[in-house]
Amino acid sequence: MQVERTVIEESSAFRLDAIRGVLDGSLPFAGFALRVAKAAARLKLRHSAQRQTVSRHVAESGAFAGVNGGFYVSRTGLPLDWLVVDGGEIGAPTHPERPCLCLAGGDIRIGAAADARGAAGVLQAGPLLLRDGRIVDDYAEFRANAREFDSDITAERYPRTLVGVDETHVLLVVVDGRAAHSAGLYLLECAELCRRLDARDAMNLDGGGSSAMVVGGRLLNRPRAAWGQAEPAERSLPAALLVFLQPRY
Repeated sequence: MQVERTVIEESSAFRLDAIRGVLDGSLPFAGFALRVAKAAARLKLRHSAQRQTVSRHVAESGAFAGVNGGFYVSRTGLPLDWLVVDGGEIGAPTHPERPCLCLAGGDIRIGAAADARGAAGVLQAGPLLLRDGRIVDDYAEFRANAREFDSDITAERYPRTLVGVDETHVLLVVVDGRAAHSAGLYLLECAELCRRLDARDAMNLDGGGSSAMVVGGRLLNRPRAAWGQAEPAERSLPAALLVFLQPRY
């Protein structure tokens, strides 16, 4: 994997990069990476019974940035896995082995579901991609439960949304797919990308046509639900992961 980063905007609070790369010597991929200082930001989960685009989630909440959340049941809009928003449980934990993004005050971490009890915000998805800087390549549980998804998320290159953390920063990544300019990524390639972007722990969020990143009121990527889609279009989603910058920044 070859990766190039171009700074779009940078401050003491965050850095926003356009990322481009080459896979297997010839396949292109492209996306965006937002790296935010934990001390400068507050992360919050948002859920709406009336599904909304990430752009709408961001605009209505007044957030600085946002990406799509975790998996959900297409028919009902209910979370597929555990979702806790402002201390209220919206989706119950059904797969205890799946990782969680845990938001507990200023503590932002990725870990096991058992360690997320009592947190004000919990977003469960997966698979886990990095643990302590090492690539995790065990996707067996997701393969075994592929029927829960529209397709087997472990089997192909797809548009992806990823979240990573280290001691001082949170990393949000979106990669386009299903397009000539970007083939999408396998999960193992997602892990390698997060490692190259300096994450310590990282996990996969919902992807495919749901992958979207909005920063400063602007949709950065080009969401596509399928190959050959004439125009990219944001999907309406029940949940989003939002970034709010602290006033002093």
